[in-house]
Amino acid sequence: ESTSNARRISETPFVGRQLLSQKTVRPLQIELTFYEDEFENEARSYLTNCIALAAEHPDGKNWQLANMHQFVGTLWQEQGEYPKAVQAYQMAIRVEPGYRDGHHNLARLYSKLGELDKAVAHVNIVLALGIPDGQTHYELGECHMRLRHPVEAVKHFRASWKLRPGNVKVANDLAWMLATSHPPVGDGLEAVKLATFACESTEFSEPALIDTLAAAQAQLGAFDSAQATARRAVRLFRERKLEVQGREPEKTLELYLQGKPSRG
Repeated sequence: ESTSNARRISETPFVGRQLLSQKTVRPLQIELTFYEDEFENEARSYLTNCIALAAEHPDGKNWQLANMHQFVGTLWQEQGEYPKAVQAYQMAIRVEPGYRDGHHNLARLYSKLGELDKAVAHVNIVLALGIPDGQTHYELGECHMRLRHPVEAVKHFRASWKLRPGNVKVANDLAWMLATSHPPVGDGLEAVKLATFACESTEFSEPALIDTLAAAQAQLGAFDSAQATARRAVRLFRERKLEVQGREPEKTLELYLQGKPSRG
């Protein structure tokens, strides 16, 4: 029934300037009908027409233009058209500068594209616009980690951990930064505590988490423990033929054998 609904809507005169003849139009409701039935191109075309004619339509002031631009951006992003998605998200926040979801989507896309400074700028706006949440702090910490900003990365990972205690991914990334940063940012004792929690939570089954624990032990100066833990991580990496970006367990094991900690 919903598919026939979408087909029926696609055949009605809701495109081009014929939109102006419709007294009441709810673009987002119609767009969702297209989208849910996998009429992505029709959904994007329909919203684009609505956006272009919003100023002339008698009901246009009720159309939530920022949301419409964001939906267009989402549709472009799902199709891998990232520059067009960026443009649509930028239009959303131009229409409504305080549109939190628009800034968040733009930040996530910039992060995906490796444009980390831009991502950081928009995540900071997201934090300023609403009640701080653990996921947003985590995303900001992740950007700073990739930018090699240890102080900022630790700050936001800590904030995320405070808001989401028990989250294994947050515990591991905070532990990694504490384990691989120079003091005073680096803190072996706290890193070991967090990394141990992450490993125990996954029953020591994840080599990347075990690798973090080894780095934490080395930061603490417990090199015998670090060597044994690193060997365990290396074995699991090899058995599963896994590669993790930024991790070179064989090389870090060599450092521990030399009595040196790992540094990010």
